[in-house]
Amino acid sequence: MPTSGLTIGGTRIEVSGAWFDQKLEYGLVPRCKIGEKVVRAIFISTVRLVCHSPPNDNTVAPLPVKVSLNGADWVDSGFHFSYYDQPNVHDLSPKLGHMAGGTELFLMGDHFSNITDPENVKCMFSLVNDANGTSSPKYLPARYLNETNMGCFSPPGYRGGDQVYVQLSFNGADFTPQNPNLVHTFYNIFGSFPQSGPADAYDEVILVKGAGFRAGSRVMCVLNNTAIAPVEVTWNLIKCPMALPNKDPNAIGNVKFGLQFDKSYNDFGNFAYYKQVGLNDIQPRIGPASGHGIIYFYGERFTDDFQGA
Repeated sequence: MPTSGLTIGGTRIEVSGAWFDQKLEYGLVPRCKIGEKVVRAIFISTVRLVCHSPPNDNTVAPLPVKVSLNGADWVDSGFHFSYYDQPNVHDLSPKLGHMAGGTELFLMGDHFSNITDPENVKCMFSLVNDANGTSSPKYLPARYLNETNMGCFSPPGYRGGDQVYVQLSFNGADFTPQNPNLVHTFYNIFGSFPQSGPADAYDEVILVKGAGFRAGSRVMCVLNNTAIAPVEVTWNLIKCPMALPNKDPNAIGNVKFGLQFDKSYNDFGNFAYYKQVGLNDIQPRIGPASGHGIIYFYGERFTDDFQGA
């Protein structure tokens, strides 16, 4: 393990077996041969050796792996080692996903290969801000789509606002370097407020509170099945227009309200429009400092026939 590595070499290969030995005074020095190239092995125990793969530009077919203790008598391990070019990942989409995980991520780049062991093709997720070094990376399988696209899913277990580097490996050992452009942010939504508003509230906003919102993300507010850009997006707040520009100021009732993050949708249920109340008088206008009194409002268009009124 692993059964593949970079053409530049240096991949740490662990070979398991039996009767491995090392006696330098007798010329008993374990070696590995990958294809026709020989490298010295590191003796770990009688059942384990470690070899570092030599450079090789042959990416056409897997090469046989052999082991020798004297450099002359070679034992075919029955396993093969494949070489692939260093993959280059230059973009990630989407860069925002729910903290529950399961967001389908696409990594764009080049030199992606499908001749490697699919069980070891992985995405690694590691916290960007892990000052104490207490968080372990998470690994999930990646799948080959074509020479310029790979796919994997975001893992669960992170909080809203956490950011992770996304790195790719074709052998489970050699991962692409950390890149600030390849960071996925986990968001969480606490709720929206208010859940109703005046029918002519063109200059008002609906507040969506949470964590992990990114101003550069493709966030859209959805009112009455119509997508509209938010008024403002900050790290923990999204301001959505309370009414579409072409809304009839006299139309009242419920419409659907939600948020769209890239390909995911968050449904907040109904948003209710009502006719704005008119106030004519309040009684009384003075009362004891101890409180406990009742103030009566007099006017028109008072109603409580919708959720949240």
